[in-house]
Amino acid sequence: MKNSHANLLEASYNISDKDWRIIRSMLRVLLRQSDTVRKSENVANAIQNIARDEDRIVFFKYFIKGQSILNVSMDQYFSVESVKRYLKRGTKDFIAVYNNGALAKLFIE
Repeated sequence: MKNSHANLLEASYNISDKDWRIIRSMLRVLLRQSDTVRKSENVANAIQNIARDEDRIVFFKYFIKGQSILNVSMDQYFSVESVKRYLKRGTKDFIAVYNNGALAKLFIE
């Protein structure tokens, strides 16, 4: 599992910015609208596999708590650019593990 996670994470760096917006939108709908998905063990495991603490905090506040990027920025005393960077890295880590990378595989050629 670790090797496939590393391969998916490496391959995810080739996903375009446009596709990252799509992925983020899909995750936002899934994680903000469904209590069942938010509480699932698969989501909890994927969140725990986000490598950096800052990325994990921003990911959790944005997707699970439903805070905006600006609110996360003010709450954590990060710049908006930093929050966007942490969110993108956290999302990459998350999708590489969530459902064995099924979401990432959709966008990797």
